[in-house]
Amino acid sequence: MKFRNLSIKYSVMILLVGIVTPIYFLFAVINYNTNRNGILNNTQLAVKQSRTNIVDTIISTEKSYELVSTYYDGLMAESLQLFQAAYDDSGGDVAALDLEALKEAFPAELDLYIIDENGVIIRTTFATALGIDFKTVPDFYQTLTALRLGHDPEISRVTTDLKTGELRKWGYLPTADHRYVLEVGISAGALSQYVTQLNYADLEKKAIENNPFIADITIYDQHHIILGSG
Repeated sequence: MKFRNLSIKYSVMILLVGIVTPIYFLFAVINYNTNRNGILNNTQLAVKQSRTNIVDTIISTEKSYELVSTYYDGLMAESLQLFQAAYDDSGGDVAALDLEALKEAFPAELDLYIIDENGVIIRTTFATALGIDFKTVPDFYQTLTALRLGHDPEISRVTTDLKTGELRKWGYLPTADHRYVLEVGISAGALSQYVTQLNYADLEKKAIENNPFIADITIYDQHHIILGSG
């Protein structure tokens, strides 16, 4: 009887283990999936919130840029006409233009540029911009070419200088012979009196520090130029 009773006990234990173990693993899987989904949802919410915060900050800053930007529109349009008159007086010979002397006749915060048909700045009063080749920014080069072949001036918003990273604002006017684009630019110093430049690298760094789910952020402008990478 003893062995028979022992056998029954083991049989019950084995039966119970057979029933409980699958249930345990079922609950474990359900719990794992629940936790996993919760973490994924929280991650997506955190990343989405960070993205929203960054976009809101950029939009807010851009609005302050635009308030200052419109202040200079009239001045730049008038300066472009004076630049065009000087070009016409030179007979279209850009080498004969004394840009430094011409700049003296303009407001102190303006710099002058001449861009050729290849999208290269060939003359300027802003030394660091000399030789910039806009073909390295295909979208903008296309826009610049269309502008050169057209007739209308274009005044830009406040944007970031390709070489210095400073805030600048530019105005463009095609020459009547469509060989060049004449450009005037507001100096960074003039703009910084009114607006504080948004530091994209710092913005990205803070977002990553405050959100462990974010590994990397890169912000581009409309011409696919990287404004910062955290």
